[in-house]
Amino acid sequence: MVGYIEKISAQYATEFLLPKHYSGRKPQITEAFGWFKDKPFTTENLVAVCTFGKPASNSLCKGICGEKYSENVYELNRLCRVDGWKEPLSMFVSRCLKELKNKNWIVVSYSDMAMNHHGYIY
Repeated sequence: MVGYIEKISAQYATEFLLPKHYSGRKPQITEAFGWFKDKPFTTENLVAVCTFGKPASNSLCKGICGEKYSENVYELNRLCRVDGWKEPLSMFVSRCLKELKNKNWIVVSYSDMAMNHHGYIY
């Protein structure tokens, strides 16, 4: 994998996402990661962002794993890259999830088929 993965602030992630992501909305961000193609870790070198936050639906959290563990459910709520960056995002997501491993989160993710996103198909 080319480049570096670093934790970034929710504000920094939002500034990257708002003009690029099709939703045009700021997600609820608990943790955010940036993929930088090179050092220094500047806006010019930031090529992708992945964010995680609590899902909007508490009933979803309970439905995933029951009342007991519902507070552990988080959502990968944004994944976005700059146009022209062709490196696969799967390794980026994998590295982000590794960084979150000690949090004991149950992470869910959705792909928007209306936007021709299909996620990973087994």
